Amino acid sequence: MKNILFVFIGFFLLVGCASVKKEQTSTRRFEVPRNYSFVTEADFRRYEADILECIDYLESAPVDDLSNDRRRINTFFLEWLTNVPYVHIIIDGSVIELCDKNANFLITFMGGWTKHVLLHPDDQSEINGYFAGIESILAIYRKGNGVKSDEKIMGLIRIQDEGKLMDWVLRQRNQNGT
Repeated sequence: MKNILFVFIGFFLLVGCASVKKEQTSTRRFEVPRNYSFVTEADFRRYEADILECIDYLESAPVDDLSNDRRRINTFFLEWLTNVPYVHIIIDGSVIELCDKNANFLITFMGGWTKHVLLHPDDQSEINGYFAGIESILAIYRKGNGVKSDEKIMGLIRIQDEGKLMDWVLRQRNQNGT
């Protein structure tokens, strides 16, 4: 009987430690590289791994975080994104509407699109980039983590759950003439 009790307690301790460890690593800080410079295409390529880490951090950090760290991280990402010659993101009215209540969703959208381009260099499709950006917004919303309730996003989650998110994306892109 004691052995069963010890196994039972050991199991719960192991599961508890694993979930604490997972939570600690999921909110790992991102350190903005020092003295970064974006001049040549090689400069942009050199920082791709940092950009992916940056996006992962922004996806795990609380959306309502207004700290100086978050601002520096956003600035690093936006400085890279603004001038990178091989990532082209289109932001239309439907994306802006999804950011009404949660302004950081704009960064989330751009991060999702950028991540897609960097992880799938052979797929530069505007539709797939847009889709990845929308999926990032929905993933962040589902996590909670400081997001404000938004009926538009909830509607998209229902569409995603029905397996019709790509149809919605295609309609949005067609409405905007692309």
